Amino acid sequence: EYAVQNGYPAMGGLEDGRQLVDLARWIRAPNSPLKRYVSSIHLYGQSLGAQGVFFASLFDSQNSPENARLFASAVAICPVIDLKASLDDVTDRGGWLANLIYRTETY
Repeated sequence: EYAVQNGYPAMGGLEDGRQLVDLARWIRAPNSPLKRYVSSIHLYGQSLGAQGVFFASLFDSQNSPENARLFASAVAICPVIDLKASLDDVTDRGGWLANLIYRTETY
């Protein structure tokens, strides 16, 4: 529902990773109101969120100097390996989650 109302649907690691990097850069910026409260940033994600952690960690390793990494650590638990197959199963009306959503919406 958020993605539809937002008008910018995005799901999965690539966009999540970019957003995590943007957020970390904002937190660490000299004029950030949070900078003085945050000594290090650690990432944790599971399932689809783990893909975002993978991409954020990759972006950080490829775009930040070795001594100025954005993230101190990254943990990905049970990541979605095949995004297309997972989303097909979830969004297919025969999928268990889709059935739960459609059943809930019809009551």
